[in-house]
Formats: sequence, C-alpha cells, structure tokens
Amino acid sequence: MPYNDAMKRAQSKYKSQKREKITLEFPQGTKEILKQLSMLEDESVTRYIVRACYMRARNTGADSSIIDGLPWCDDIRDGE
Repeated sequence: MPYNDAMKRAQSKYKSQKREKITLEFPQGTKEILKQLSMLEDESVTRYIVRACYMRARNTGADSSIIDGLPWCDDIRDGE
C-alpha cells in the first residue's frame, strides 16, 4: 500500500498523542557504541536505553510506580 497523506496524518496524530522525544548529546563515538551494544541484545538503541534505565532504577530501589511506568520491561519483570 503506498504511503499517502491520510497515513501521514494518522502517524503524526499517533506520535503526538503516544510518543515523547528526548534529545541527548554524547561525546563523539557514543552513538556507535550504543548501536553495537543494542545489537548484542537484539534490540533497538531506544529499547536498550530504556531497559538500562529500568535496571538502574530497580537496582537503586526506585519507587515501583516509576519502574512500572517504563515501557518494554515486562519481560524483565516476568523473570524476577
């Protein structure tokens, strides 16, 4: 199915309602390192970073309401 204006509008609406964007700045070379690390886990860089935040929050004893708010971590929780 060709990508059309209706699909663009739907995608834009979804992103505005369901997604947030965070811009991070790292030293040169960090992006490539994160890509390689995420590939070892067979994940996207975004998922890798979120899961790393989850693990750090869990290990530091963060409030469960914060930890439960992180996406993509159900498989970690299930293994506990």
